[in-house]
Amino acid sequence: MMITFNAVVNPLRQDTALLDFVQFAIKQKIEFASVRPSTVDGIRGLYASAQIAPLDTLIAVPRTSALVLEPGERSPAPRLMSDATWEALQW
Repeated sequence: MMITFNAVVNPLRQDTALLDFVQFAIKQKIEFASVRPSTVDGIRGLYASAQIAPLDTLIAVPRTSALVLEPGERSPAPRLMSDATWEALQW
């Protein structure tokens, strides 16, 4: 079962970047199932909030909110990955 993430995030327990991500996800209608954005022991990420079975959908991103690239396109984030690394990836 997919649910839209709309929980209230306590800013005293979360960092600003995580709060920004949650607000972005809500605005973009990104749906989370069995995972929740959180910071645990200083590590920001998506953490299981329920039992996860093989082939479960964890996140649903509307195509209008997704970064969609065709084979052979250049990296949309060249500062994060060299062109050589990007081109070596098997898509």
